[in-house]
Amino acid sequence: KAVPTQADAVEVHPTRVYVSHAGSSTYPYETPEKATTSLNAAIAETIDGSTVILDEGTHDLTATVELDKEVSVLGAGRDKTTVNAGKRRAFYLHHGKALLEGLGITGGLSQDSSKTVGAAVCISGAGGKVRSCAMFGNSSSLMGDPGDIVSISSADALVESCVITNNAGTSLGGDKSSMIYVGEGI
Repeated sequence: KAVPTQADAVEVHPTRVYVSHAGSSTYPYETPEKATTSLNAAIAETIDGSTVILDEGTHDLTATVELDKEVSVLGAGRDKTTVNAGKRRAFYLHHGKALLEGLGITGGLSQDSSKTVGAAVCISGAGGKVRSCAMFGNSSSLMGDPGDIVSISSADALVESCVITNNAGTSLGGDKSSMIYVGEGI
């Protein structure tokens, strides 16, 4: 898809981006053979309407994945495709048409120094959707704020058909802790 950037220039972005351990990392990653090996690199190439497809196995993040546009991130199934956050928040969704589906999400961390809620997933602002995902092995520990694995604070947020198990949430300083915080959304 072509996106105008200036009066005399056009940027070309694929609408389908692949992430695979067997990929050759050949830009623009539009086939399984040319796939990037990095989810973060794939997200950097997306535009509204893009779909990122992850193969089976574990994919390590180098930064939190922020979905602030209409992008779908699809795995091969929550028991087959795992995203390891590497001790940071895994996903931050704030677009009504952002979607995560068919992923296992682990290694997410919220800690007091970052004041980051939603160790695995945070949906705020304009919203987003999480379907058929598994969140496990994430942890949250915040001073004076709830420690949450999933934080939902948008009227246009939806989390459905997900398994949330074997996580740890702690609040330091007396606040309540939960695995799922729902301020708004479903």
